[in-house]
Amino acid sequence: GTYIYPSSSPSLAPSSSPTSNPTSTVVLQAMQTGDNLQAQSSLCDETLRTMIRVADLNETTTLTTSSGVVIEIPFYDAETGDSLGLWQCTFTNLPHDPTAQPDGKTIHQCSYSFDADNYASQIFVSGTSAGKTNSIIGGSGTYACAGGEEEVYLETEAELKMQMRICSTCS
Repeated sequence: GTYIYPSSSPSLAPSSSPTSNPTSTVVLQAMQTGDNLQAQSSLCDETLRTMIRVADLNETTTLTTSSGVVIEIPFYDAETGDSLGLWQCTFTNLPHDPTAQPDGKTIHQCSYSFDADNYASQIFVSGTSAGKTNSIIGGSGTYACAGGEEEVYLETEAELKMQMRICSTCS
């Protein structure tokens, strides 16, 4: 697709900055990963860069469920700013308390749903607030064989940019 970038991208340096919304601050803390992605194998030949906007985090209504707090916002191509689909993430406190807002000690399961007409292609990501990277744990449609890892490579007052190193798990 148009939002797959070659793996020979320039070196990326992480940064951090706070936000004013408590929920978005916890989301950014939970997604912040630090180190650059390392090449895993020749099967990991796709790099996908996405972006979420802090304004979308600040304006969204969170849904508290028995699993945790659910956030659903659009996500964008990190290079062009074009809309790519819907990002949905559930943050669960550790230890689990379904009545509490995320407090920075969380696990999260996220879905990047592409193709706004039918959301037929997805990438599923899981991680912890303490992790250096998040794991790509599967997908559907175009990404049915997805594995790999995700990291935050740029965090500003306005946006959070993630890079996914996508590996094929199909034999």
